[in-house]
Amino acid sequence: MVEPLGINGAEVYLGLDLATGSRVALKVWSGVHNSEYHKHEAASARLRHPNIVEVLEVGETPRGPFSVFEWLPPPTATLASRIKAKELSGLDVVKVLVAVVRAVQYARTQGMYLVQVHPSDIVFSEANVPKLLPVFAEDTAPTTERDDLHQLGSLIAFATHGRSTVKPWRTLRTIGVECAGAPSSQVESMEALASMLSDLVGESDLEPGSGPTKG
Repeated sequence: MVEPLGINGAEVYLGLDLATGSRVALKVWSGVHNSEYHKHEAASARLRHPNIVEVLEVGETPRGPFSVFEWLPPPTATLASRIKAKELSGLDVVKVLVAVVRAVQYARTQGMYLVQVHPSDIVFSEANVPKLLPVFAEDTAPTTERDDLHQLGSLIAFATHGRSTVKPWRTLRTIGVECAGAPSSQVESMEALASMLSDLVGESDLEPGSGPTKG
């Protein structure tokens, strides 16, 4: 542990990986009510995707369970903060959503489902790559892609709330309503959603793991 960074449901520290010399984020959980969050992080430790914040290690200490994450230097921008600051255009938001959808698709292939997703769960690296926090759990129920689509529809609704009705905001809002479970939904799979979003910006503008240009 190098220095404390604050408390956000858990004690968060800047850490140093002695084996590699690299900086990491260390989170120490305390309290029974936080065990579910740590369980999600532990389950997400096997996920390796450019648009998912990497969980490097999980374990237990006398103070409680801990998780070690890849380092994202503060102040860490989130999709929520950038939407509030009006830093992103409609096309920028669509590019972020494409990255998120691809990350959720990948998690599905690893037997994980999306527990929840909010604009504050999407952060940006120093290279401006959008990354989804480990908001996944083991798919033991099992759940369906429909459940993931509903969560993403709610995310789109938040992102487009109060935005202009001009394209692409209008089209994006319509897609969000369909994903959230409208009776006339035309979105039947994550792949269909990814295709709809990609069509808004054009495949040539979508580089793997890339994010929008700030501002």
